[in-house]
Amino acid sequence: MTTEREKDFSNAISKILLLDGDEIRDDLPRKEVDDWDSLTHLMLVSELESTFGITLDDEDVMGVECLGDLKAALRKAGVEI
Repeated sequence: MTTEREKDFSNAISKILLLDGDEIRDDLPRKEVDDWDSLTHLMLVSELESTFGITLDDEDVMGVECLGDLKAALRKAGVEI
């Protein structure tokens, strides 16, 4: 079952990376998303921080290699996702 937080996460990913819902999966690596460059990465982090009302740790942000890593960073920041 998809939680409200997971829906918020997917909506943020879709908005910034322009992905359809069925393309969003935890193991989706950055290198497979053509538009996921450094600027888009910063926009994505900003969108997630705004959506969840948190600040992500810089080290966690720099270590993101896939969408699952973003979820892990959110969990570390106290978001139940």
